[in-house]
Amino acid sequence: PYQHWTELKSMFVSGVPFYRKPQQKHINGIVQEDSSMVEVLNEANMLQYHEIKGEWSSDNPDIEIHLDGKNNYILGHILKRLCDIVYCPPPPPIPPKSPP
Repeated sequence: PYQHWTELKSMFVSGVPFYRKPQQKHINGIVQEDSSMVEVLNEANMLQYHEIKGEWSSDNPDIEIHLDGKNNYILGHILKRLCDIVYCPPPPPIPPKSPP
C-alpha cells in the first residue's frame, strides 16, 4: 500500500492522470508504454532509493534478514563465479618444450 500511495502521489504532483491505463504502442513487436507516466514513476522510485525511504529503508518490517555464523557455501560459490566472470583468471603458463 505504501508504494502504491507514493506512486499515486508522484503522478498527482507531476500532473500525470493516474485514472487511465497507460497506452501501449507496438513497434516491430516491442511494447512501449506511455513514456510520461513511466518516466514519472521511475523518477519517484529513484528519489526513494537515493533518500533510502519506503521499500529501500532498512527498518521495513516486511524484510527479514537472517545472518547466521555458519559458512554459506551457496553464496560463496555464487560470489566466486561472479568474480571469475568479472576478473578473469590469468591463463595457465605454457609448458616448456622438452627435447624428444
